[in-house]
Amino acid sequence: MFEVPPEAKLPTVSRVLHLRARGHVGLHSRASKDHELHFVSRGHLRIEFEDTAIVVSAGQMLYTGPPMRYGITGDVPDDLSCFHCHFSLPGARVTRMDEGSWTERASSADAFAAGRDRRICLPRVWTIRKPAGLTEQFLALMADQRGRHPGDSIAAEGRFLLLLRSIAGDAVDMTVGRPSPAIRTARTHVARALDQIEHFPGRRATLSGIASILGIEPEHLARLFRQQVGCSLGSYATRRAMALARERLLSEPTSIKDIGRSLGYQDPLYFSRVFKREVGCSPREFRNRTLR
Repeated sequence: MFEVPPEAKLPTVSRVLHLRARGHVGLHSRASKDHELHFVSRGHLRIEFEDTAIVVSAGQMLYTGPPMRYGITGDVPDDLSCFHCHFSLPGARVTRMDEGSWTERASSADAFAAGRDRRICLPRVWTIRKPAGLTEQFLALMADQRGRHPGDSIAAEGRFLLLLRSIAGDAVDMTVGRPSPAIRTARTHVARALDQIEHFPGRRATLSGIASILGIEPEHLARLFRQQVGCSLGSYATRRAMALARERLLSEPTSIKDIGRSLGYQDPLYFSRVFKREVGCSPREFRNRTLR
């Protein structure tokens, strides 16, 4: 069992790979440089994990992290489908737990699932309750990472954070039982809020507007979003809007005023102030300096 509390920054995904293999596959034992999740959606994978041979079967997840060593050995079935997700946890502390400590920690499953104590708890290997749904989430995350639309990288970061918490919550649920209806509803609300921010970025993604669409009180949504994502809804929406602005400034001949308006900033001076606060220079300076 492993306890991964992100104490400095939010976890961010760096790479998601989808492996389909036929015949023999070999990966010499190596130390993990990143935190890694290995999810087998079909077939099985033989892995040498810290000098112990284990088999990860369809529907199971393996967590590895620095400085753990693992390697992939042996023949694999022709229908193998496996996702490898590399992610970082800057400033985090990773500790191992025995079964007794895990049970004690997992007794407060609601706190883990809601992220109130900013912890992520993962067993070494566990079975995912809804593997088909997790497969779809990994494929969607890969689409975000490879997307060509402005701001996709920011969307991937937010979606991965929810995915990671969902996986951690699933692991806890397998230990102490199903999460409460309130926790399941909270996860759904935040996922839908991220969808709204993706479709209506910038000033148009307001807390009150999204809460109205979801049919909940703004104060309740604000609390849920901060608990699960680690920042306010407004801060996240602004970060994504400025990511969109940076890409549009470099890829479109549109005026700075029109770019700001497309993101809901009717006042170009206010848009410039927000951009400078987030990026460190004005939109005009950014465009001129980068395209020089």
